[in-house]
Amino acid sequence: FNNSPVVNKGIVKSEQLRDAFSELSELPGAATVSVLMSPETPFFRLSTQGQTASCEIDFPKGDETFTQLNCKKLLQCEYRLSLIQQAGKALSYSDKTFLRMNEEGTLSIQHMLTHSDAQKTYIDYYVLADVGQDEDEENNEDEDTQQTNLHESETEDDSS
Repeated sequence: FNNSPVVNKGIVKSEQLRDAFSELSELPGAATVSVLMSPETPFFRLSTQGQTASCEIDFPKGDETFTQLNCKKLLQCEYRLSLIQQAGKALSYSDKTFLRMNEEGTLSIQHMLTHSDAQKTYIDYYVLADVGQDEDEENNEDEDTQQTNLHESETEDDSS
């Protein structure tokens, strides 16, 4: 993560982020989440596409949701929903979450937990941008074709 410059970052209240992650997770068939951070409107957007619907959640800059938002350039990346869900598990226990995106699209999610004795604990997650489902599907189709061809070859050899 540190090998590439951080271009966008913000500190968000965990409760609002938890509600947004929950809403995205409930969309049937959703596999990825798009995270957009920008110096201009919409500033911060989470979106996903399901089988029959889509969901888009915007967080305005002046809103009480962010205690800090500093974006140098528009950056939008897709992440696997299952990874975002894992990173979101600590949102129920955290007060604030520090989000950062580097130029390569790696997303850093750092949760701050405050204990009863006022001590703070930090939980860090790093999520790589999704390389693209199309490439994965093509690779899987090639593997399926190779396996089918191999099976057909074995069948022909058996009948000889």
